[in-house]
This record gives sequence, structure tokens and C-alpha cells, in this order.
Amino acid sequence: MRALKVACACLMSAATAAAQNLLTNGSFNGNLNGWSYGGASTYDSTRDATGTPGSGSAKALAPPSTSLDSIHQCVVITSSTQYRAGGKILIPSGQAPTGLAFFYVSFFSGTDCFTGYLDSTVPPYTTTVGTWVASDTGFVTPPAAATSLSIIASLSNQASGSGNFQANFDDAFVFAGAASHACWIPAVIHKDVPSKNAKWRSDVAILNRSTSTANLTITMHLNSGPVSQTAQLAGSSQLLQTDVAGWLGVNTDSGPLEVTSDQGFFLSGRTYNQVDATHTYGQDYEGEDPGDLLATLESAWLPQLTENASYRTNIGITNTGSSTANVTVTLYDASGNQVWADSRDYAPGGFYQYQQPYLALGGIASGYAKVTVNSGWGVVAYASVTDNNTGDPTTITMKR
Repeated sequence: MRALKVACACLMSAATAAAQNLLTNGSFNGNLNGWSYGGASTYDSTRDATGTPGSGSAKALAPPSTSLDSIHQCVVITSSTQYRAGGKILIPSGQAPTGLAFFYVSFFSGTDCFTGYLDSTVPPYTTTVGTWVASDTGFVTPPAAATSLSIIASLSNQASGSGNFQANFDDAFVFAGAASHACWIPAVIHKDVPSKNAKWRSDVAILNRSTSTANLTITMHLNSGPVSQTAQLAGSSQLLQTDVAGWLGVNTDSGPLEVTSDQGFFLSGRTYNQVDATHTYGQDYEGEDPGDLLATLESAWLPQLTENASYRTNIGITNTGSSTANVTVTLYDASGNQVWADSRDYAPGGFYQYQQPYLALGGIASGYAKVTVNSGWGVVAYASVTDNNTGDPTTITMKR
């Protein structure tokens, strides 16, 4: 018997206690009030990320071969709380120079966002032209001595002599979150599929890494809404929950599983076809460290895909982030020719499984998929290639 195993050390994350933007005038409603800026930054009434009349955005210009910070705002913080920051960026089309833009945050020991620089967190930059793109740091833990953070909009002109490079910034935010430990399994299931001779089940184990009692919340995210159970786990002990979806009251569905705790823990699992009372077929599945998940403008690949009379392939996407993610899945044949693509929005905790996407194309002897996050963060992708004769699956983890 082989088992699907997901194991990861569950690191610090956060959930916004209340969706309160700590910034003043983060949407640039008619002006740049609340922000500090230099002469290269002005208010632009003609461009707004949500198309709201009279709102507008901040516009910045960078001379050739120049990188600069355009606008910034200071927020007083506490080092025991996590923070998430970002906004939306537009690189207008029709420019001669090429460049990039991003939001980032810097931490300071002084409350003025100037004294005692400590560290910076920089999310992926965007070079996308002609459309608003989200920039998001995800939740970050400030350095121990931090008392302020500065959110900064930055841009870089990559050309040496083609005029100024322009970027617009809008809908900036800084959220505070209550720190916790969290980990995800991209999908668990309790579902019988007679046509495939399959009875899919998932088991999970939660190992408390600390010597203190852990207060757990175990949540399965479904299209109809989340279902949860709470539990306490003594220090240095383990909870093994068989058929976790059934335990949560789910009997005909699949979805991602989120476990949060006030103590550090390990999460592992196995998903399998319960052929009969004493036989199962399952698959290995590596856990993903939160830092390895996909964010805006990042891509991953799923190789070794097959769809024919002997094997079938499904592709799953899970959004573990706290904001909506837009993700494109593109299918290729073995020669690298694109044969299909689809883009979808995934709400926080959202999951979707493409059922045999190559089947509608007539099958494939050898193919692969590319998964690209257009906006958002915390995205994990995988594929499952199943033997049609035995119901024995193999998981393909994303490659970067």
C-alpha cells in the first residue's frame, strides 16, 4: 500500500482580526493626502483601479536608468502583531521605456519610519503593461524591535534613453493580523465514484511540536462555505483523524483543509481509494512550506501528465491566501505546443479541480501544464494521474 502523504512544519501566519485598512487615503480619493511624496509623484485623476469617478491614483515618473521610491506612508506598529501590505499597480501602455513597479514595506525601531532601519519585505514586482496588477507582501512578522513600518511604492526605468517611465499606484493597504500557526493540505475528500470503482477518503495527523496544549481549528473549505471543528491537543502529542472529511460531516465532496493552532505543529495526511475493507490504493504527496507557494507573477509546472485508456489526469488549484487569486492553467503537448488555457478567480480558501482537461482534446500520451498566478498569493497546484484499471493514483507536485 502506498499512501498520499502531506507533511509540513506549520509556520506563523495571520488572519485579519478586522479588515481595517491602517492607511490614510489608501484609495487616493481625489488627492494624495496622508502620503509623503517628491516632485516625481503627482495625483492622477484619469486612472483609478476600480474605475470610481473622482477617485484617481498616484502617478510616478522615473527617468532613464533610474530606480526610485515615489510615495510612502508611515504606520506605528507593535512587533508582536503581523502585518500585510500592498496595493494595485498600473504600468500604462504606449510607453517607449520598459520598467517594473512594486509596493514594499520597511521596518524601523523608531516610530517615525526614519530612525533605526531594521529590515524590508519586498514582494514580486510587476512588468505587466496595460492592466492593474495586485502587489501583496502577505503577512509578515516585524523584527522584534520594530515600532513603525513604511509602505513604499517604487518603480524602476530599465531603459537608458527612452524618456520617463510611468507607473500608477492605487488601493494601497496595511492590515494587522492576530498571529497564529497555520498549515494547509491542498485537498481532502470523502466521495464515492462508482463509475471509477473508487471510494476516496483522506486521513490526517496533527503533531503538536510544543510542550504546551494546542488549541486547534480544523476547517474544510467548500464552495457552499467552510465547515470546522475545534480540538485541544496536549503538548508533544498527536491527533490521528481518519476520514477527516467525513468527521467534518462532508460525505460527497472534496476541498482544501486548513489547520490553525496557537502552538507550532506538523500536519501530514494520506488520501486513498478504499477498494475494500482491507485494501487501499494511495499516493505520495509532498507538503509545501508556506514560503514556497505561488504569488503574483510566479509560475510552476506540472510534468508527466497522461490521458488515455489506461490513465486519467486531474489538476487541482488551491488558494491558501487571504485575498482572491486569479490563476491561469495552460496545457501543452510533449513538443511544447499550447493546446488549451483557462483562467479562474479563487476566493480565499478556494479550490477547483480540473477533471480530465486533456480528455476534451482527444487525450494526450505525454503532456504538461503551466500554472501562473496573475494576482494574489499562497497558491498551490498539483496533478493526479490515476490508473484506470486499478484506481491507483500518483500525485504530481508543482515544480518551480
